[in-house]
Amino acid sequence: MHPSLAASLSLLLYLGCTDVQAQTSKPLDDPRPNGYLSQRERSLCEPPDAHPTWCEQPHEVRRFLNRYDECEHWRGEEAPAGDKARAAEIAQGADSTCKGNDRRLTELRRRYRNQSAVVDALSKLERNDGP
Repeated sequence: MHPSLAASLSLLLYLGCTDVQAQTSKPLDDPRPNGYLSQRERSLCEPPDAHPTWCEQPHEVRRFLNRYDECEHWRGEEAPAGDKARAAEIAQGADSTCKGNDRRLTELRRRYRNQSAVVDALSKLERNDGP
């Protein structure tokens, strides 16, 4: 095979693989095969007040609910007048926890549209993609 043809094919193969990787969701960092807590874990689980069904949700939904709550926390913070460092910290916190939330909420609602407990938990959330 001609070297330039081999290089072109390699580049196309590489670009195709990276495109596929970009389109797939990140793997869960939860060791459970289905992402749900076991019966024992659920019996010990204490859900946050804002999400009473948190313990019954799949891992990626629990993780999103945590991120959503962090975003809401940062969006509710106000820096004392003249405290530029605190204002920057709040802006950075809101940016890091709110960015992409609307897209992710839409994705989760679509993925779990046939699971009523997840649909119910996600239906209570409002869009919060940014400070």
